[in-house]
Amino acid sequence: MNTLIENISSHKNPFIPFLPFSYPTKEKMIETLFKMQDLGVSAVEIGAIYSDPSADGPTIRQAYDEVIKREFSLEEYFRTIKDARKNGLTLPIILFSYLNPLMQYGFENLIESMDDAGIQGLLVVDLLFEDSTQLRRELNRKNLSLIALLSPTTSIERLREIGKVLENGNSKTGDPFYYTSRTGVTGAHSGPSLELSKKVGEIKKYIQNPLMIGFGISTPEQASEVLKFGDAAVVGSALVKKMKNSDTDITEFLTGFTVSN
Repeated sequence: MNTLIENISSHKNPFIPFLPFSYPTKEKMIETLFKMQDLGVSAVEIGAIYSDPSADGPTIRQAYDEVIKREFSLEEYFRTIKDARKNGLTLPIILFSYLNPLMQYGFENLIESMDDAGIQGLLVVDLLFEDSTQLRRELNRKNLSLIALLSPTTSIERLREIGKVLENGNSKTGDPFYYTSRTGVTGAHSGPSLELSKKVGEIKKYIQNPLMIGFGISTPEQASEVLKFGDAAVVGSALVKKMKNSDTDITEFLTGFTVSN
């Protein structure tokens, strides 16, 4: 089984941090990845820098803008992760991106690069599940996962249709899904929606795949709350804020999530 799926399914390490690539510096990002590995997080999302991250809030957008000033390419992304693997990084990694830069890179090239760099998962923010069949099939052939998004506005009918596709594809314990626990953009908020339990219950009726939950989770207490319903809690903006100062040691912040869960 893909290590990413295994870690999320087992509930063993249910915390998934999000990092923008090369933020605040490439060296600091790599250092942070090894700290996360030592703390035993389930996986890490690493955002491929994009000039128009429409689903991301101001904290992550600002981080992307800072990296863009230093230039960015997917080639650099894959090369950096591959080098970190050679130096002992074993932590499962999810490439977080938007569709346009991946199309420009080419899907065949993308899959080969992910496989070569040891990246286990792909999350494309603006790719609908219904449009992902071919890409998912090609990734799965390499034992890689394509993570689809669900949101509070996902209807029961659409959940039912996705469930049928999974059933027909014999993939009920396959690729994880990412549930955005509120509408809008990412960013730290007061906590998970009161409707979270109800919505996740609806999802689980039709989709038994591992469920990651993110958007607005900023404290260990909030992460623990969403883990009552999902399989992993994703923390992004709150972590990126902590990382803004490259001299800040974020071990204590990370430990709060890994210990409490």
